[in-house]
Amino acid sequence: MPDQLPRYFNLVFFAMVAALMSGAVSFAVTVVNLAGTLGFSGALLLAWLKAWAFAFPIAYPVAMVAAPACRKLTLRLLK
Repeated sequence: MPDQLPRYFNLVFFAMVAALMSGAVSFAVTVVNLAGTLGFSGALLLAWLKAWAFAFPIAYPVAMVAAPACRKLTLRLLK
């Protein structure tokens, strides 16, 4: 691992975290709510992608804002 992180490391890192987390959560909620109605079909996939498209723009800024507080809390807990 390099000694110094690239300039845009945090932006890309939080985008990846937000994409994975919002994707996983929106998938779980979509499957629980709609799998019985739609079955496992293309309609379920489309519903999940719509939910993810709504969730990601919310998750990304939340991750950026919450990260400093989470870092401080983690450091306190681990001391």
